[in-house]
Amino acid sequence: MSGPSTPSTSALIDALRVLESSGQSPDAEDSIRDTLGLLQRMQEMRQALSESARAETQADHQGPALEPRAKALIRSLGRQVSSMAQHAEMLACALGACPDCWGGNPDCRQCTGAGRPGFFLPDEECFQHFVQPVLDRRARTGPRRMRAGFRPTPRPNPGSPA
Repeated sequence: MSGPSTPSTSALIDALRVLESSGQSPDAEDSIRDTLGLLQRMQEMRQALSESARAETQADHQGPALEPRAKALIRSLGRQVSSMAQHAEMLACALGACPDCWGGNPDCRQCTGAGRPGFFLPDEECFQHFVQPVLDRRARTGPRRMRAGFRPTPRPNPGSPA
């Protein structure tokens, strides 16, 4: 397929214009005018397609380095969120809390908002993994006082309406 201003298309348009102005019969003039209009529209469409392809090519050359980096960042963040969600679920099971809302969502299907730590029986394997090491260390070293000025403030649960 040729470009938007090929010699054959331009020559055909010029020839049709000459025929149109030569004073042919009305039927021939209408036919020539219709053909000329179609050819001109075809030429405009080719030019528009060519410009569109050129713009896409320029866009491809300007931003391809960002796209792979952005995709890699999104994948990395997705893995991190998934990992944190798995840890939060395992810790909730170790503490006997609702893994969906930790007791902060009255609309929760599992606990209706009552699933704070201790609401369910803890999962033994998760308890051994997360909680037992803390209890063992505390038994060895005794209870410690928190640093002066450090007081953990309760934060609303992510699923809570507060």
